[in-house]
Amino acid sequence: MGGNEWTHVGPYQRDLAAAFRQAQEDELARDNHGFEGRSVEELWQDPEWQEYIYTGGTGTVLDFPLMIEAADTDDGPFMRPLTDVEVRASVGSSRPTHLRGVGRRT
Repeated sequence: MGGNEWTHVGPYQRDLAAAFRQAQEDELARDNHGFEGRSVEELWQDPEWQEYIYTGGTGTVLDFPLMIEAADTDDGPFMRPLTDVEVRASVGSSRPTHLRGVGRRT
């Protein structure tokens, strides 16, 4: 199974689901990947979009149909925020910053 690594940094929003949706809308406005005139929700209803994502994807936040809860264990192409324990284990505090982001040790 393949995969790729990518990052995306945006303005802080307390509501992570709203930040996720905004990031998707912004990315879709930048590049619709040939699926013009559709919302993110409409794209994920389209079998051609699903095939496009599952066979390569965009390497962006558009590769995820929805955001699940941090403690959710469902498999799938879902965006899942880290739990507080996961954040603390990675950065040593409960609030990562751009300079001290998850996955980076400074």
